[in-house]
Amino acid sequence: MNVGVNYLREHLPGDVRIHYTITNGGEAPNIVPSLAEAYYFIRAHLPGQLQSVVERVRQVANGAAMMTETRVEEVFESATSSLLNNHYLADLQYKAMKFIGPIVYSEDEIEFARQVNRQYPTENIGNLFLNLRLPPTVQNRLFELEKKPLIGENFPALDEGIVRTTSTDVGDLSWVAPLSLLRTACAPT
Repeated sequence: MNVGVNYLREHLPGDVRIHYTITNGGEAPNIVPSLAEAYYFIRAHLPGQLQSVVERVRQVANGAAMMTETRVEEVFESATSSLLNNHYLADLQYKAMKFIGPIVYSEDEIEFARQVNRQYPTENIGNLFLNLRLPPTVQNRLFELEKKPLIGENFPALDEGIVRTTSTDVGDLSWVAPLSLLRTACAPT
C-alpha cells in the first residue's frame, strides 16, 4: 500500500500532502504478518480535493489487499479543514492593534530572546519571511527588523489569497464562521 501511495503522489497537485507511518508491520522480516497497520494523514487545500485524494488512497489500499489476497479495514479518526482567514475581521483586528501600539520589550526580555535565538541557525529569520507575499513597504520594514531578537511591531494581514493547510480544528471552524487569526511574538525570530 505504501509503495502504491508513493507512486500516487506523482498524479496529485503539488500542495497535497500524504503522511504515513507503519504502526504495526509484523514481528519478523521473513514472515507475512497476520495483521499490518498504517496510519495516514492526508491534507489538501479544498474539501472536495481532499475527498478525491482520500478516495484514491482507499483505492490503493483495496488494490494492495487484492494483490496480497487479504482484506483492508479503514478506521477513520478525524479530519481538519484548511484555514480560511476573513480579511474584514483581520483589518478590524489590525486597526485595534495599531490603536494599542507595538509591544515594548524590557532589556531582560530582549536578552532572553538573544539567548533563545543563538540556538537556531542564522538563516531562520530569512526563512521566516521567505514565503510571505509581502507588500514592498512591509517587506522593507521586516528586513530592517530581522537583526533584532524580537519584533514587536504590528503588521496588516500577511496571508491575503493564501489558503493554509494547517493541522488544526480551527480550520473547520473557519468554514462555518468568520475567523481571523492573531499571530503574535510567541516564537524566536
